[in-house]
Amino acid sequence: MKTILLVIAFSLAATAPQKPEIKLEIGSILSKTLIPKKQNAEWVTHPAQTRPYIERKVDGVKYVIAYKKESRRIVYIFTSDEHFKTNDGLNVGLQIDLTSEQISRYPGWEIRGPKTADGWYPVIGWDIGLDLMNPVSKESFEPGKTVRVRIEGFSKGGN
Repeated sequence: MKTILLVIAFSLAATAPQKPEIKLEIGSILSKTLIPKKQNAEWVTHPAQTRPYIERKVDGVKYVIAYKKESRRIVYIFTSDEHFKTNDGLNVGLQIDLTSEQISRYPGWEIRGPKTADGWYPVIGWDIGLDLMNPVSKESFEPGKTVRVRIEGFSKGGN
C-alpha cells in the first residue's frame, strides 16, 4: 500500500505544472511562457532606451527583468526589494560613503555606485531632472568629495 501511494505521489509531482525557471543573468533567454501576450509597458534600461519587461519574484525577491522583444534575451535587471542582498552584504536602504569618483551619473537614467563583486550596481538615485527623484546632492559630484548616500535599489546590465 505504501509503495502504491509513493508511486501516485511521484506521478502527480512529475505531471504538476511547473513554473518556468528564470536564470537571473544578463544574456539569458526568457521562456516564451513568461512573456505576456500583450506587452504595452516598457522599462528604461539605459538613457533614451526602453525595453519590454516582466516583474517576477525569484527566491522571495521581486525583480524587474527587461528583455529584447525579438530574442527574449535579458538585457537589464533591477530590484528595490528590501529582501535583496549582494554577496558583499549591501542591501536597499543601507547608507554608504562614496567619493565623487565612485559615482557614475547617466543623464536621463540612473546614478550608480561602484559595481559589487557579484556584478550589481547600487542605484543611489535617478538623474531625470527632478530634484524630488534625485536623493543625490549636487555636492556628490564635486571632485574629491566624499558623501553618504542611500542605496535605493540594485541593477545589472542596460541597453
